[in-house]
Amino acid sequence: MISKIAFASDIHKLIENISLRYNIDSKIISAIVATESNYDTFTTRFEPKWLHFLTPQYFAKLNKITVETEIIHQQTSWGLGQIMGAVARELDFDKPLTMLCLPEINLDLTCKKVFKLLEKYKYIDAVLASYNAGSLVYRKDGKLINQDYVNKVLAKYGELKNKV
Repeated sequence: MISKIAFASDIHKLIENISLRYNIDSKIISAIVATESNYDTFTTRFEPKWLHFLTPQYFAKLNKITVETEIIHQQTSWGLGQIMGAVARELDFDKPLTMLCLPEINLDLTCKKVFKLLEKYKYIDAVLASYNAGSLVYRKDGKLINQDYVNKVLAKYGELKNKV
């Protein structure tokens, strides 16, 4: 049996290596992963209200599945970074979406998404809010609709930065 500690250290090494490829602070990726999945590679969550699909007919045919299955998979968030299937498609992932539970694939797409958001927004609160909600949305009072999520990731990031 594989020890959870050994596996966790492997995940952290992967995060460090992949973050480096994208020139992103690995601790912010670790904070996202901790918040999204608590480092559980097989976490999935179906989001029935998700309505932004990327050519499900094309990907269903490519991966030899039904269009309905592709739609459900695009509406599901997967793995360590809880990458939405449709977001993976937007990031040019054309293989079966169940592969998003593989740590290296998931972390690469997580970093790729964060990298693109950093280019777009430049500041971390907006990046985290958009990563979580799909876009940057403010309430009438000027706060982010998912400010609690942003605060949670930033608190975890602070913890990780202070670890030796």
